[in-house]
Amino acid sequence: MDLYFFYPEQYQALYNCTSYKIDDIPMNRRQHMVMGVSFIVIFCVFQVLYIPCNFVLWKHRDLACYKIMLLIGIADVLNLWAAAFLTGFYAITGAVFCSYPLFNYVVGCFATVLWGIETCSSVLLALNRCFGLYKPHINNILFNGNRTCLWLLVIVIYSFYYGLFHKPALYNGIYVAWMFNPHYGYIDDVNGSYENVYEAAHDAFIFVSICTLYIAFSALLLFDNSKLIAPFSCKTTLSKFATKKRSSQKMIFLQAFLISSTNALNAALYFAIALVSISDNALYIVTYVWCAAHGK
Repeated sequence: MDLYFFYPEQYQALYNCTSYKIDDIPMNRRQHMVMGVSFIVIFCVFQVLYIPCNFVLWKHRDLACYKIMLLIGIADVLNLWAAAFLTGFYAITGAVFCSYPLFNYVVGCFATVLWGIETCSSVLLALNRCFGLYKPHINNILFNGNRTCLWLLVIVIYSFYYGLFHKPALYNGIYVAWMFNPHYGYIDDVNGSYENVYEAAHDAFIFVSICTLYIAFSALLLFDNSKLIAPFSCKTTLSKFATKKRSSQKMIFLQAFLISSTNALNAALYFAIALVSISDNALYIVTYVWCAAHGK
């Protein structure tokens, strides 16, 4: 949003709607009824499911991992309004960026802020789980008490910088996608004016970090399980304890992996969008993956 407040000439050059008319693209190319309804349904289902999920996370917020997951859950609930509801409404009505340019710009900026919070928190969650499994004493140093809240505060501050001081992804009604060039389909970005290298760097970092941490997490989990099984193999009671601990660790791994895997996939897709042109069908998939990233 810094362009709007501090660089109005650049904002007007990028986002003004005077160089074409909305109806230059006919309504049948801008309206996507089936996709629109599907996004509204996705929004309703995910919002209902998040009520008990976030309530449980709130009850257990004394644990560092649940604090992190609670922030992720709050960011998801808020960003679903853009990723699912607004996308669905616009797809049904045939709206494009220039139907509500300033509103869409503001929504895009804050959706980017929430995406930053969600993705960075996913990386922090993976770090917390890895240290919790392999180096509990380091985990306590980093995440004990209110230290987790400090990490989350850093993430929130960074995400506001990331979302408000760089070009956001904005809704494009022709392709039912959130793109850096909201005029795509009307005006091509031949000069690279809408390119967002910072977004590409952020998404690359998220993808590489999540993949690396979960590969490490998997290896640590297998190594820890082998240590648990060997000494307890002839002791029934302790063997049961080892099995129970192993199951608990696997469940924690599964929860954290599900939260982060869709983020990694979506980050990879938006990294591709930031650098190269992709097909129309791929753009549709990106929007559904974005919804899934906020509803897992």
